[in-house]
Amino acid sequence: MAGKLPALQFYPGDWFKDPALRSCSLSARGLWIDMLCIMHEMSEHRGYLTYKGGSKGVPMTPLLLSRQVGADVAEVTSLLAELESCGVYSKSDSGVIYSRRMCRDEQKRALCAEAGR
Repeated sequence: MAGKLPALQFYPGDWFKDPALRSCSLSARGLWIDMLCIMHEMSEHRGYLTYKGGSKGVPMTPLLLSRQVGADVAEVTSLLAELESCGVYSKSDSGVIYSRRMCRDEQKRALCAEAGR
């Protein structure tokens, strides 16, 4: 499990310059930032949209995500499709949504922590 970090790295410049993200609606971008927060705060494997359970967590379904963000499941499903079609997120072989950037940052953080030991 990833150690508890008090904050996530957020780069406003990257947010505004990402062409995939900028092609999405305001609602989809709002869902994405909530998803990033869930990936950081609640996931057993930082950067992956899972909830606790198993070694790397259990994939979060649209229903569970809709409950987390307080939106209708149909709206969340539609916004997830928009984010996916624009290439905002990736999916693992097992179908878990993940943030490429957050995963790269987590790998770098872990390597730096190991090198510092």
